[in-house]
Amino acid sequence: MYFICIPPEKEVAFQPFFWRPARNPNQSTPYPVETLEKKYMCQGCPCLLYIGKADGQKGLRQRLRQYIRHGWGESGNHLGGRAVWQVSGCQELLVLWAVCQDPEQEERALLEAFQSCKNDYPLANWRS
Repeated sequence: MYFICIPPEKEVAFQPFFWRPARNPNQSTPYPVETLEKKYMCQGCPCLLYIGKADGQKGLRQRLRQYIRHGWGESGNHLGGRAVWQVSGCQELLVLWAVCQDPEQEERALLEAFQSCKNDYPLANWRS
């Protein structure tokens, strides 16, 4: 499991584009700034932006590498959490992690608990 968080002293502001534009503009589309601002204000947990699972063959290292490569505009294989790359100064964000036996189940449980408590998911987690 990993978590993308805001450092305590950081002010959150959003930009209408990704930190690094995708090499292929059809890979992913930025969210409207107004949508991000509204979701962030309503989530009630200003430090947590994203909850992700790392259940690939190479675990956390592989998943974070995919996530960061997407943020650098290099690949589209990690669309989850892409709103993080619209945070001004996103290169200053923190990554926290926890070891667990079943990342998929743990991610689901954490997201359900967050949604139950806050009536929404963290900023960069989107569920329908």
